[in-house]
Amino acid sequence: MHDALIRASSDLFKSSSFDSRKIIIILSDGTDTASHSNAKDCMAAAVSSDATILVVDASVPSERNSPGQVYLRKVAESSGGFVLPAREESEVKGAFRKIDVVLRNQYALTYKPALFARNGAYRTIQLTPRKQGFLVHARKGYYAAPD
Repeated sequence: MHDALIRASSDLFKSSSFDSRKIIIILSDGTDTASHSNAKDCMAAAVSSDATILVVDASVPSERNSPGQVYLRKVAESSGGFVLPAREESEVKGAFRKIDVVLRNQYALTYKPALFARNGAYRTIQLTPRKQGFLVHARKGYYAAPD
């Protein structure tokens, strides 16, 4: 799983323009059984790709908060994405329907901080709606790519 996410992140980063929307959908239980890469490298690649990662959690129904599930949640949330349960066959269709609705109802916001420096550093961000009742999915931060 780690190798696949690193590859997807790298391919998206190389082939997408700055203003295109990048989405990675993972269908997994979060268990990595054969990758050569580690979780830390996978997370770094995912964040630097600027892709939103949506996870369809295909864990067995009895499994809750396994290390794989915790990791998938961390990857998804760090990218502004989220996890949808699909532990039962009947939940899979609903999960992909929800992804379809979410992708059709997104807004893109941009800003430039006053003291912007393209030094490759990771910068955290927080987006808070002024009105109650709005649900915000936003990445936790970004890398200020060097010139």
